[in-house]
Order: sequence, then structure tokens, then C-alpha cells
Amino acid sequence: MPKENHDIFEELSKNENRNASISKINFDKEIRNYKELFNLFNKLVDQIADKSIRREIELQEKDVVIINISNRIIGTSKVYLDLVMKGYSYDSNIILRSLLENTCLMLYFIKDKENIEKWLSGELKLKRVRKELGLFTDKRFSKIYEYLSDYVHSNFVALKSLNEPEYDDGWVARMTIEPRYRPNLGKYALFPSVGSIALAAFIKNFERILDPKMILESIALCEKIEKEAAYLFKERTESK
Repeated sequence: MPKENHDIFEELSKNENRNASISKINFDKEIRNYKELFNLFNKLVDQIADKSIRREIELQEKDVVIINISNRIIGTSKVYLDLVMKGYSYDSNIILRSLLENTCLMLYFIKDKENIEKWLSGELKLKRVRKELGLFTDKRFSKIYEYLSDYVHSNFVALKSLNEPEYDDGWVARMTIEPRYRPNLGKYALFPSVGSIALAAFIKNFERILDPKMILESIALCEKIEKEAAYLFKERTESK
């Protein structure tokens, strides 16, 4: 029987706090790497903004738009981190697609400044952005995007991920209300692959303005992440 005066939100909050505490311990390295990348990204954005305020540089329209998109990516990265640490794997995938889409927008703007006008018109759809970037023909991207879209649209394949193992019996399975700590999730979910792509794109656009030392620091960090990615996903493939 249901408990009297049962507060599901209070229960979820307790689970969130417990999961976050466990995640801090078990995913310490992953969390540090994730924060390091986005903290550096934020420093680069602030550097450009400060130079503009002091009138040391004059930003083009494209630059202003890219800075705004970068701020959106950095802000969303915090929401994503919180959701993963608290055990909301389903909702974190919804947010991850948003991160991916904003990164696609940045790449699109850098490709051609005229793309800014298409976007500012309010008529540009992301489907067109992906098409013009050639992402429809990129099998790896398409697979990832399709996977994340299942969560955005609540497709059955995504909803089934909420099944509680002890009740797993196909469609009759009992679906849990997250948060739920998943030991193997953080290792991969907190890998900042989308963030590293966005950071590299930002550096490419502002290379003429940024401090050379910070560019080298950023490149070194991206190379470090790429090496860890190769090892991490090789390990995952071999374990299957």
C-alpha cells in the first residue's frame, strides 16, 4: 500500500544527493577532466569578451553569435553534469542532444559567415544545418544523433532503458522513476567529446585574437582528451 503523506519529490532529492556523492568518489577523474575542459572554454570566452569591452578588438557579427552559442554550450554543460551525477541518465541524453546541436550550429557559422544571416532570419532549421555540414552522410554522427533522438522523442527503445532489472519482462516491465546510480555510466557519459569539438571550433574562429599560451594549453588538453578517448572506447569495445 502507498505510504501516507509520501512525498516523491523528497524521495527523489534524497536519491539525487546519494548518487551525486557516490559519483564524486567513483568518477573523480572523469569529473575533473570534464570541468577542466569547460572551465578553460569559459576562460577563452571571457578573454574575448573582456578585450571587446576594453575596445582592444572589434568583433564581427559572426564572432558575437559564436560567443553567444558558446555561452549556451557552457551553461548546458553544467546541467548535463548535474543530471549524470544525480543519476538521471534518460534526461541527460536529452540535454546531450542539445549540446550536440549547438556545437553543430557553431561549426555551421564558422564555415561561412553568410550562414549567420540564414540563422538570424529565424527560418533556419537544424536539419538544414546538418545537411550542409555533410553530417547526414557521416555514419558515426547519424548513429549518435539517432540514439539521442530516441530519448528526446520518448521512443520505446529509450523508455525501455528505464526498466528496473528485477522486473524486466519486456513491455510489462516496471519502469523506474530516475534517479538511479549506474556504475558504468559516468565513465563514458562524462567524457567531454562534444565539448572538445566545440572548444576546437572556438579556437579556430578566434585564433587571431586569443592569447597564444591559452591556445597551446587548449590544444594540449584536446589532444589529451583524444588519447584518453581512443583508450576508453577501445577498452569498451574489447569488453563486449
